[in-house]
Amino acid sequence: ARYIKTRPKGVVPDVWSREGRKVFGQVLGTDLPPGFDVFSHKRWLRQWHRNCGGGYSELEVHAAMVVLTYSEDELMIPYFDIFNHRNGMYLNTRAENLEGNRFVVTAKRGISPGEQIYTSLNMCNLCDGREDSYHTPDILLDYGFVEELPQRWAFGPAVFQFGDLNESGKMSLTWLRYPSKAYIPSLQTERDRLENITLEKKSSSLMPDYEWDVIRKYRNAALLALSAAVRALEQMPQDEDPDAEKEIFISCTDYMEFPGYVDDIGDEKSIYQEISFSENKEKDDVCMYLDNTLQICQS
Repeated sequence: ARYIKTRPKGVVPDVWSREGRKVFGQVLGTDLPPGFDVFSHKRWLRQWHRNCGGGYSELEVHAAMVVLTYSEDELMIPYFDIFNHRNGMYLNTRAENLEGNRFVVTAKRGISPGEQIYTSLNMCNLCDGREDSYHTPDILLDYGFVEELPQRWAFGPAVFQFGDLNESGKMSLTWLRYPSKAYIPSLQTERDRLENITLEKKSSSLMPDYEWDVIRKYRNAALLALSAAVRALEQMPQDEDPDAEKEIFISCTDYMEFPGYVDDIGDEKSIYQEISFSENKEKDDVCMYLDNTLQICQS
């Protein structure tokens, strides 16, 4: 019980505040994944109450959500439940569930001193086919956070992985399934809609800060992914095989040119990385970059 009480509450969108679900719905619109009715979609709570016979008290609901977000195949495993999720070159562990015997976690590559240990919620050897159909929006829906780059997105027929770095520091976008160039206007429309959404938390708002931060981060992540997809499609030859997996490399400036933002309003450099900022005075919005890679924009 002490462990459950130390876990943060209200992480999964199922149990967000009404205000948080409303703002989330405004960001999603009608087409942005995960595409669900933010007021009626409470599948995990329904399963807890109907299928498991779970209670309705605050502690019981919180305990159910803790098991959902921290368990591995319904097992609560000490230490393993504190590993963070990240894919790509950051993923450095492999797990093996020897049912009825033991749960083993090993390094899948050399891990440097001080390097964070990561597991994966969709690209692991125990993920049961999630690799092909379980993406960044699904992770938010089921676990309540926006994964760091690299990410996987599906916008209609456009399915891709975005955010891996090559040796020269360029980000790659790998098409897992890509549409014809005729789909570019649809992606542009959704990108422009997100860009024009103003997220401003009123002083009278009772929405928890966690919900606000996740919604804002998801909007920024989707905007970057859409911008990258549009740019990549524009560069793609028309006669490419739409079923082929294709990797292209794009510099940040190819898709992160935000109109109205003034670059280099301030910067700091340490022995580890460079921090810089850009500003849009009309929107009262400031963006922060680490080593020229956008991290967050905030009013």
